[in-house]
Amino acid sequence: MFLWNLLHRGGGPSTHFLSGQERLVSSPDFLWHQQASSMRKPSAGLKPEFLRPITGCTVEHGGVARFHACLSASLKPEITWFHNQQPIQPTKNVVFHFDELTNVATLIIVDAFSEHAGQYACRAANSAGEAVCSATLTITKEGITWMGPGAGVTQEDILEEE
Repeated sequence: MFLWNLLHRGGGPSTHFLSGQERLVSSPDFLWHQQASSMRKPSAGLKPEFLRPITGCTVEHGGVARFHACLSASLKPEITWFHNQQPIQPTKNVVFHFDELTNVATLIIVDAFSEHAGQYACRAANSAGEAVCSATLTITKEGITWMGPGAGVTQEDILEEE
């Protein structure tokens, strides 16, 4: 459907909705002009939704930690990862990946140490909204467990008990 303006010679404009090719038609009494804009609104899309959120994991000190989240979104989401509520930047040991075919967001920590323990969150956002999921990474070494701040037991709690 397209918007047409009808200009009556000697009178004011009126608006009509018709379909057809863009054109300008004139007659002695009327001037028809189709505006190029369509009346359909662009699709706003749906906000992201986690179909499979990240889950907590426990790895040995120096091991590889992986978080995977599968999501649904009609518009490509921007993925942001957080550690203890702080945004994470990729490094040689911390890698992000988002597979657009499967809609899986992945965070890999190659050499996980005690400072990597704690709460991780994955945020998916697009113009329609956002979704967040979170989980805890626990690091173990020779009977010692690090869960990170805000995860119950901290590294300082464990060291104070020794």
